[in-house]
Amino acid sequence: MCCTYMGIFFRLNLGQMSLRQLRRRIEQLKRMKACLPLLGSCNDRAKHLHNSPSGRLLTALVCEYLDWAQLNHTLKVYLPECNLQKDFWKSELKEFSSKNGYDLNMNGDSGPLLLDVLEGFLKYEVRYNTL
Repeated sequence: MCCTYMGIFFRLNLGQMSLRQLRRRIEQLKRMKACLPLLGSCNDRAKHLHNSPSGRLLTALVCEYLDWAQLNHTLKVYLPECNLQKDFWKSELKEFSSKNGYDLNMNGDSGPLLLDVLEGFLKYEVRYNTL
């Protein structure tokens, strides 16, 4: 009978040890996860660009286009690949518009902001190349 109690105690102790170890490992992984990037698989030049102000704006314009075109799956894949949070681009565009006095709702749903940028650039090129 003594051996039976010892066996139960031994098994319980092993179970608690492995549970403690499992909890420690989970805590370690949580701490590591906070330090790790998301899924980012773009090249180093692109990572550097995404961290610059113009790169963040470029990425936000691409995201806004994908959202406008209802390419939701593509957007869900694109953001983690760029190592960016889900709705970062919305705040980036709001910040851009408030700094530059641009009305984000000017076009409504008629076209993405990226199209406005491209058309503005092309008008500028035509105007200054014909002079």
